[in-house]
Amino acid sequence: MAEVTAAYTATYGGVRVHPLLLSHAVAELHSITARLYEVVCVLFPALPALGQELRLVESQEAEQEW
Repeated sequence: MAEVTAAYTATYGGVRVHPLLLSHAVAELHSITARLYEVVCVLFPALPALGQELRLVESQEAEQEW
């Protein structure tokens, strides 16, 4: 993971980076996180699909216990 971070910083970080690279940097970061989440979903199949929200709501029984 350190190598990925170093490569990303070398490409999109630094003093002489052109502002037009920002959209490419954001797209690449989104791609990396999406692929990483796919791997995590294989390990934990109960997780929601990428882009799908899962809302956790406390039941009233849990509130009464406190």
